[in-house]
Amino acid sequence: MIMDLNKALVDFQRNEPASEGAVRGVEHRIGVTFPDGYRSFLLASNGGEGPVGENGYAMLWKIEQLQELTYSYEVEKYASGLLLIGSNGGGEAFALDFEKSPTEFVSMPFVGMDRSVMQPLGITFDDFIEALARS
Repeated sequence: MIMDLNKALVDFQRNEPASEGAVRGVEHRIGVTFPDGYRSFLLASNGGEGPVGENGYAMLWKIEQLQELTYSYEVEKYASGLLLIGSNGGGEAFALDFEKSPTEFVSMPFVGMDRSVMQPLGITFDDFIEALARS
């Protein structure tokens, strides 16, 4: 990774940490294991919102919201295998693609959601944040 994660998220407003039990509970209910870096992020700050680097912006949802919002956006119907984790505050969704091995961070439009328009944003959470910072 080229950039320092904490430097990229210096102005990002972080939420209070998620509990280990909350993270494990969601992993168990949906039958996945979150990538290590994303899991660590949730345990340090359960989502948040703000600038990412000089150019990016992210709204990363709380662990308690992931299943409900993924269901609400009918992701299973349009792009199965994804779990939404947030957005750019506009029309782009951020998701984890559990059909890829290893799991991949991706983006796609909320309207017109389809696997054919997904953009890869990295394998690690650090790669994901770096991609957002460059956007």
